[in-house]
Amino acid sequence: MLIHKPYPFLLFFIISFHFSHTALSQVHIDSSAIPIFWEIADTLSADQAPSVVLWEKFATHPAYAQIQASGNRVSFLKKVLPLVFMPSKSEQLKKVLEGKESAFQYFAQHLVEVKSKRKDLAKFLSAADFEGYKVAYRKSLNYLPLDIEEDQVQLNIYLALFEDNGFGGKVITMDLLHLLRGTSEENLDFFAHEFHHALRGHTQKHQLYAPTSSTVYPIIEALNKIPLEGVASILDKSKYFDQAYYGNSSAIHPNQMETIEEFQQLVAEAPANLAQIDSILTSAATPAEKGKQIFQQLPWSGHVIGFYMSSAIEKKRGRKILVKAQYSSVRFFAQYQKAAKKDKSLYRFSKEAIAALKELNE
Repeated sequence: MLIHKPYPFLLFFIISFHFSHTALSQVHIDSSAIPIFWEIADTLSADQAPSVVLWEKFATHPAYAQIQASGNRVSFLKKVLPLVFMPSKSEQLKKVLEGKESAFQYFAQHLVEVKSKRKDLAKFLSAADFEGYKVAYRKSLNYLPLDIEEDQVQLNIYLALFEDNGFGGKVITMDLLHLLRGTSEENLDFFAHEFHHALRGHTQKHQLYAPTSSTVYPIIEALNKIPLEGVASILDKSKYFDQAYYGNSSAIHPNQMETIEEFQQLVAEAPANLAQIDSILTSAATPAEKGKQIFQQLPWSGHVIGFYMSSAIEKKRGRKILVKAQYSSVRFFAQYQKAAKKDKSLYRFSKEAIAALKELNE
């Protein structure tokens, strides 16, 4: 972010509940992807290839369809699952695990642990109090417009097994092993992050995105990752900079320290990334080239730079302004620049870069 005996398929369950805030918000937790995963795994464990129908059942489940849309992850899973579960491919698996760091290794390491903790995952799934995530939902509302719930429809949270991650959009998909590993506090914060994505994504009236047909769309698309991930990251990553949390994690969850320290270091280096983005915005490159180059300056897919800029806006301009600014990258950068003028420790964009940003709205 390793060997089990055959175990009965997990019976899926669906928990439905809605929150007291409004009758329009209904959150449903659905674990129906889990038994499909184990059906694939058990077939592979017998050294047999899953049928085309079974793979299709797997790929078209809403949980796996979402993670496929988020970077072709099902395509990776279809290649890595046989390595992890088929006895005849054990030597290939060993080479992947002992080889150079790669996406295949990342998925394989996680799935090997999934395989070894099958009983623990089943127990966790049957015992976890998922209604406790009402708190996470409410927490996410602190960084969303007051009218965000008016347009809400049913929101589905899918529990699945894939990688040490979660995705929020029109639906939320969470990895069950990730939740098993986490403390209640960590999981609540993680859910708050994904709730923010989901609730933000369901409501369109605040969005100020450029149409895909626009010549500057590649630039806007890249820049939009910054407020999108940045505001949500305040919900679950602010604690990384709390000395009490840091010390507690070091003692109780040493395996998480690498992630925490990496994020801290990347945030410290954020001004250098912003300087590069400044240069890109004022360069003679095409919009497509600029978009690609900006993406390359966004470690952790925008979470790091977004956290740095969002935190600055909230501290120097206030949360209300941050909440409003998050729907437009141009407005977001303008508010960040105002924050930077109040704090000399923050990176300040050049006049030319700000002018280039304003032109994106024209």
